[in-house]
Amino acid sequence: IDLHWMGMVAGIIFLACSMIDNRVTVGRPRVFALSHLFIVLMIALTAVSQFVIIPRMDVLRITAGEISMLPVSNPMRAEFDSLHAWSTRIEMTVLLLGLIVLYLVALRFSNSRA
Repeated sequence: IDLHWMGMVAGIIFLACSMIDNRVTVGRPRVFALSHLFIVLMIALTAVSQFVIIPRMDVLRITAGEISMLPVSNPMRAEFDSLHAWSTRIEMTVLLLGLIVLYLVALRFSNSRA
């Protein structure tokens, strides 16, 4: 199973559990809580990477062969490098959002236990 699929499934499970926890502790699921919106954004960005960027990169790999052997001026190499840069930006954004969600959840639990 692919890492992106694991992330999307884990994100959906975490989102559901967080809304259930809110329903039990607060009395409502707080669907539009900041942490929930960030989780949805993380899932969406991961889906873009999985279903848009990676398939395009795979087609270029099949078409061009070894990408690193192509000259930098080659249009296929330039497109691959651009897609790779977008993939990296998306993954870094997902990581940053995950750290923010972790902080928000930890803050919520520390406040509820105090």
